[in-house]
Amino acid sequence: MALNFLFQVVYLVIIMAAQQDDVPSGQIGVMAAMFGVGGLLGALAAPRLYRRLGQRHSVLMVFWAMAVLAPVSLTVTNGLLLGLLLAGMAFFAPTANTAVSTYQLLTTPDRLRGRLSGIIGLVSGVSAALGPLAGGLTMEWAGPRWAIVAAAAGTAVIAVVATLSPTLRGFTPPQGEDGPAPVPAGTPPGGG
Repeated sequence: MALNFLFQVVYLVIIMAAQQDDVPSGQIGVMAAMFGVGGLLGALAAPRLYRRLGQRHSVLMVFWAMAVLAPVSLTVTNGLLLGLLLAGMAFFAPTANTAVSTYQLLTTPDRLRGRLSGIIGLVSGVSAALGPLAGGLTMEWAGPRWAIVAAAAGTAVIAVVATLSPTLRGFTPPQGEDGPAPVPAGTPPGGG
């Protein structure tokens, strides 16, 4: 939930800061497209990344990618380079979504899956909707640079907490007789 919120803050603020830095409108459009392409490429790579990284590291990668790449955006004024940074932030999100969705599917009883999915969708949607509001208010109050710093710092704190979390350290798929349960075929990134 916190990452959805901060992701939206960073995305909005980078786009708005680029506009304030007189990045041409065409490059801003390319930046938004590159963000989408990063997510699509991440979705294509998600099955391999998930197998290679495992569930825990799949989740951690999205936190650390944003915590590292968001502050770099403060040093870049070229729209294409900003687009690459946005693409890099979006790249690991599908793998993390797959890891979380797979874990939920494998550990939640059938009778509760619909309720769980509904609650998670609602909470994620609300946090993603509040992100641009918070980003806009922070930009208005402190300026775009500090808004990015605040969002990157928040992401870094969450990344450190997640990295050290004993709960996330135990975040592995249920074990069967044949080892870890596989990723369900056709599981879309983002859980649907």
